[in-house]
Amino acid sequence: MGDTSTTQAQSLRSMNELVTVRQVAECVQLSRATIYNLVKDGKLRAVRVRGRTIRLNRDEVCAYFGL
Repeated sequence: MGDTSTTQAQSLRSMNELVTVRQVAECVQLSRATIYNLVKDGKLRAVRVRGRTIRLNRDEVCAYFGL
């Protein structure tokens, strides 16, 4: 059985440079609300696209969660 954090890192790192809140939440096994709160608190940076939609930089997310 493989290490879960390694699998999560590989999964997230294989995604596009900009990732959705849903993708991050699924990879790190946290709720979307938690990810939104991290953005709101300034712990993760996000860019707004198409109105209310936001994207996060994959490499920054990986660095924050130590993946």
